[in-house]
Amino acid sequence: MILNTRWCATTTIAVWGCLSLSCAHTPDAHVHLSAPAPPFDKPLIIRGSVADSNTGEPIPYADVYVFDARHENWTALQQHNAHVGTANRAGVIDLAAMLKTADTTAFKSEFRSGFGGWNATRPLLEAAEARCRAGEPPVTMVVLAAPRYQDAIVFPEAPMQLDESRGANILQLGTVTMVRRPDSDFIFAESWLETQEADAR
Repeated sequence: MILNTRWCATTTIAVWGCLSLSCAHTPDAHVHLSAPAPPFDKPLIIRGSVADSNTGEPIPYADVYVFDARHENWTALQQHNAHVGTANRAGVIDLAAMLKTADTTAFKSEFRSGFGGWNATRPLLEAAEARCRAGEPPVTMVVLAAPRYQDAIVFPEAPMQLDESRGANILQLGTVTMVRRPDSDFIFAESWLETQEADAR
């Protein structure tokens, strides 16, 4: 009887252990939600400003990129973007882009730009994934990049508004703050460049 009780207890513990391990390795059941395509028939005007997160000082000439961030584009996100331009000297953004599509029937967008050299898709994809999991599948994503700052990823909260007088859609960003990178990042980069130059000589 005692042996049977111990056997049952041991078996129960083993079963619970297996179940807990199987739960830990269960495939992710998240289903990506569909999102409407951004409008391709009118120019997109992006407005806002960019500032340092600590000082509030404007960040001049920050680069502005716009992405078609719908889930179907994630496998090749860098093909679905446009470099819109830069903020002005006062950190103000007032830029226009024309979103173009190679296949309007399938609504597969392909932003035309020279943005192919930028290799930062992982944080962009993680941000888009988190947005989707929160029940808000992304349509457009705006990315700001500036020297000595971490890239700022923005999912516009306000929907696009049609400006009938200009025949364009307006995307308001508000004030986007960027976090300055630690100086140690640049000391390492400079020493690495010096080492590469010395090896090349």
